[in-house]
Amino acid sequence: MQRRLWMQIVLVCALLALTACVVPATTPTTSGDSTSESQATDATAAEDAITELVVALSTMPNSIYMPRAAERNAANAASQLYDSLVWVDDEGNIAP
Repeated sequence: MQRRLWMQIVLVCALLALTACVVPATTPTTSGDSTSESQATDATAAEDAITELVVALSTMPNSIYMPRAAERNAANAASQLYDSLVWVDDEGNIAP
């Protein structure tokens, strides 16, 4: 029993040591200290900006159709798709 516990502790420590050795991703940098190059890089970075939002869900939604969204993750996914496309105005009408 003790041997099994020690083996598990050693395995966990080895896995933690391996995950600590991962090399983080780096972004490329430009050489040169000119302000015009820096401004051009900033403009390029603004054009290449990511315009996509990624939402993590704990489970797969059962449906993305709002009336059939039986669970909270399905309702979250469906509301991201459809809720922002239409709204109800002051008179109660659905407006695009």
